[in-house]
Amino acid sequence: SSKLLVTNIFNHINNNIFTVILGKFYSGQEVGYFTQANKWNYMGHSLISGTVNSVAQPVLSSLSDERERQQRAFRKMLRFTAFISFPAMLGLSLIAPELIILTITDKWLPSASILQLLCIGGAFIPITNLYSNLVISKGKSDIYMWNTISLGIIQLTTMLLLYPYGCTYHDYSVCIHQYLLAV
Repeated sequence: SSKLLVTNIFNHINNNIFTVILGKFYSGQEVGYFTQANKWNYMGHSLISGTVNSVAQPVLSSLSDERERQQRAFRKMLRFTAFISFPAMLGLSLIAPELIILTITDKWLPSASILQLLCIGGAFIPITNLYSNLVISKGKSDIYMWNTISLGIIQLTTMLLLYPYGCTYHDYSVCIHQYLLAV
């Protein structure tokens, strides 16, 4: 649908603007640490999301005419996703310092604490994606589009408001934003 296309385009633009603004307000070192942490966080939650999405969308779409069966299937998927996502992202958070040292050397060790924080929010992203699949399977791509656009605007606004307080507050806002997406 065209609304899904608009949503994907908005996401790409928002992510690119986010990176540019980050580079404008913070030092190269801080941006580097955040970028490394965000990269590892993304790898963690996207692995889970990809697995869940490959099953969720076809199943939820095939059950779109049977509301009760769709709800039962969604609840099972939600429990399964939470069962996988929370322990996996907690595990990534716990091994963050060792992972950073082992993979990209101790030069990037300060990004480990950022990764630990981002993993908290990252645990909610597969759940958010599952809810998005449910909304899309019900043919409500307009709700998905406007929700995504609204949250993107809120994220950028929050970033602009918090930049005077430093990169740490920005990291917390990213974590909170990821949590709010799931709520």
